[in-house]
Amino acid sequence: MMSWLYYGLVGVLSETEALEINTHQVEWDQLLFSLGCLNARGELGDAANIVSANIQPFQNLVVLKYIEEKCGSGEELAWVKHHIEKGFAALEKLLKDHAGKYATGDEVFLADLFLAPQIHAALKWFKVDMTEFPLSLRLNDAYNELPAFQDAMKEKQPDYVPS
Repeated sequence: MMSWLYYGLVGVLSETEALEINTHQVEWDQLLFSLGCLNARGELGDAANIVSANIQPFQNLVVLKYIEEKCGSGEELAWVKHHIEKGFAALEKLLKDHAGKYATGDEVFLADLFLAPQIHAALKWFKVDMTEFPLSLRLNDAYNELPAFQDAMKEKQPDYVPS
């Protein structure tokens, strides 16, 4: 079994098994294979990969510090916003025909676990104007209704230090 997760997701699928948040439990194969067809599974994986490879890395502190070092203070936010917006634009196109209540249907799957923290970070930490991404905003509202996602937010963790 694998814990549902929200924050702490490092953006690399192979590392998710190391993450634990003691909330609701789901079977790993449910996250990957409940959709019932290869095409839908491919879309689910594509969505997770867009997040893990194209959105999340630019939110890492080490990347932000590197951008600041190479480009000057204050430039990192512009870089992050640029890549977040490109990633969300790709996700909107990919998911527009597959989304239900959640990213790839009416149940939470792997893509949602990758997507939820990035939408939250884009809105709260990086102040991205998400109005260009209505599907992502709608998904964010759906995620925020789920206790497991609420409990896993960065701000609710015992070691959270407000900045």
